[in-house]
Parts: sequence; structure tokens; C-alpha cells
Amino acid sequence: MMTPTKAALPTNVCGEGRPVALLIHGFLDAGQIWSEVAENLSGEGITTAAIDLPGMGGSEAEPESISLDSYAQDLASVVDSIDGELVIVAQSMGAQVAELVARLRPAAVKGLVLITPVPLAGVGAPDEVVAPFRSSGGQADIQRQLRTALSHGLSDDRLDMLATLGLLVRPDVVARLVDVWNGGHETGQSKSDFPGPVLVIRGASDTFVTEDIASLVTDHFEHGVLETVAEAGHWAHVEQPAEIARLVASLIRSVGLAGGEVHASAADWRSAFAKKTQTAFGQALAANVVLEAVTLIKPVQGRENVQRVMETGSKIYSSLTFTDQSSAGNKQYLEWTAEAHEGMKFAGITILTRDDDGAIAHIAIHHRPMEAAIFFSKKMGQTLKPLLGPGYFLESEDAQGEVA
Repeated sequence: MMTPTKAALPTNVCGEGRPVALLIHGFLDAGQIWSEVAENLSGEGITTAAIDLPGMGGSEAEPESISLDSYAQDLASVVDSIDGELVIVAQSMGAQVAELVARLRPAAVKGLVLITPVPLAGVGAPDEVVAPFRSSGGQADIQRQLRTALSHGLSDDRLDMLATLGLLVRPDVVARLVDVWNGGHETGQSKSDFPGPVLVIRGASDTFVTEDIASLVTDHFEHGVLETVAEAGHWAHVEQPAEIARLVASLIRSVGLAGGEVHASAADWRSAFAKKTQTAFGQALAANVVLEAVTLIKPVQGRENVQRVMETGSKIYSSLTFTDQSSAGNKQYLEWTAEAHEGMKFAGITILTRDDDGAIAHIAIHHRPMEAAIFFSKKMGQTLKPLLGPGYFLESEDAQGEVA
């Protein structure tokens, strides 16, 4: 069993075998906050290592010693002690640290899961906005109010746990931590060069990390994908630990760190759906790619045509969530659910076949139910018939009864 032996930070390991998920907590919290997520991941056969950042979790640190760089160096030593490939899972300001660690240890960090993340560049909020956070040290009522305001509906037990952890942090350290996450890091001003998959998770009720901020963080990465968890706020991993664990496990399996099978992550495909542009899809496709689908009467061939189809199709959806993934050889199988802007709901499976260079050479998309597939085919035909010509999609009748 490989576990951290000389880590610079207090590290709690859950599970047996090499840790594949390093868990980094956020502002005023501690490694303990991951207990339910860790238990769920252990049930998936995934070992976790949860750390306490200096100054939090009861560990001592002087305010002047705290910075994103110092935290990243400490975490890099934990990565070294694990001595193997892993995925980092981080929340809030922990996401800032996670990105820096990935830069320091690019060979070891194979993926990132960033939950309600603070952008690496910082928030840049004015003093009047961050003042309640800076003055919350040692103030149980203020900390409870802040956590309640940013959550969907924390139970009393979970709110008590969070408040207890927050009160362990010295007031002068609290003020310093606010300055650190609000000010951010200069490297966050440019797009990340992290090459692996990045899953950004936002709680639907989080008023701090809004949809705009979460999208900004997602777009910061080449292969960023955004998921939104219902009935959760800023502490989504506390409010919905089973769902968070499911999403984390899916990414860990996708990079081959669990289940014994090494395969590609389909991060390029997921990222293309997040960006909804021809360019994003084109980067994933082979020149001679072929697209087949339940919604197509005949296959679409060639990168340029498939790019057009995929961009148009992705924009029909108001939301799309990848729910599971597996691989066999050069094939990847992705399950998903989606909803169109008009309210039509879909489910389906996409099968991607890769060529020897890793590009997508064949796509097979299976929509269900039939009503949704027909709706999708007619909707696509209205936009793409002038570009692709007739015979690819079902045709609908316009108000005058003419075939559109």
C-alpha cells in the first residue's frame, strides 16, 4: 500500500492502495470536510488523501507565511510523498492552489476537479464586499450567516461542523486568507497550459461562484467542462457528497487511475460541447471523420461537415450533462442527458472511435426517446439543409404546409 509518509502537511488517507484523489479544502475549512465524499469514493475503490492547509484545521501558521505559492509548494511535497499519478479535487480557494500544484508537478497530476472554484486570478472584490469575510474570525454568528447565505440548505449538523472548523482559524489568519484568495495569483491572468481534463463543478444555489465565474474558470482551461449540481451551494461537496463523488469517480476512471484500464478521457469531446464552436469540435476530429446518428438519415462525412453539424447540435441544448463513461480499446462510450431550449428532454449514448493518432475517426450518437430524436432531427434540418443539402435530416412542414 502506497500512502503519504513524509508529507509536509497533515494528511488523512481513506481507502487502501495508492491514493488517486488528493483533496484540498477551501477557506476556513479542513481535510475533515471531505469525509463523506471520501467514504463514497472508497466505495468506488478509490483511495483519497485529504490535507489540512497551514493555518486551518487547527494547524498553526503566521499570517505573513501564507500565500498561494507557499500552499502550492506544501502540496507539491504531498504529491511527491504519494509518488504516483493522481487527480486533485479542490474546493473554493483550494482550486487556486490546485492549479498551481498542477503547474509544479505536471507529470503526476492527470486531472483536476474544481468545486465552486475561486479563479486563480482572484476575485478582485472591493473592500466593502470582502469586509464581512475579513472580520469573521472568531465570530461564530457571522460565520454561520455567511455559510448559510451561500448554501442551498445545510443541515444543522453540517452547518455546526463548518462553523466549528472556521472558529479554529485565528482572526489574523482569516483576514490574511481573504486577501490571498481575493488578490489571486499573476499566472491566472493568462490561459492555463494544463493539458489534462478539468471538471468544474458549481452548486446551482451558489451566489458567490456564479455561473459567469464558473464559466470563466472553465474557459481558462483547454479541456474544461462545467457541471452544475442541483440543491447545492458553495459547499456542494458537503451538501451533495454522493453526487460529487460520482462526478469525481467518473473523471478518475476517464484518465485511467481506477479500474486498471488506461484510456483517453474524452476531454476534447467534453470541452467541445462546453464551448459549442466549430473550432473546438474540429480540434478533436480526424480529417476523414464519419458521423452517424439516430437523428441522421445518412452519415455525414469529413471534418468540415461534421464540425458544422456538431456546433449546430450543441447549440440546440440549453444544458448537457455527461453522466458516465467507459472505454474498450480505441472506443469510448459516453452516457449523457440534455434539455433543449424549448424544454424537450433527451438521453443518449455517444460512441467515439479513435484513430492511431488519438483523433476521433467515427462518431455514433444514439438519442432517446423517439419523440426527442424526431424533434432534434427536424430542428437540425431547418438550419443545416442549406449547408449540407437535402437528405440528411427529417423535414418539417412550415405554417403554409410546405416542406421546410
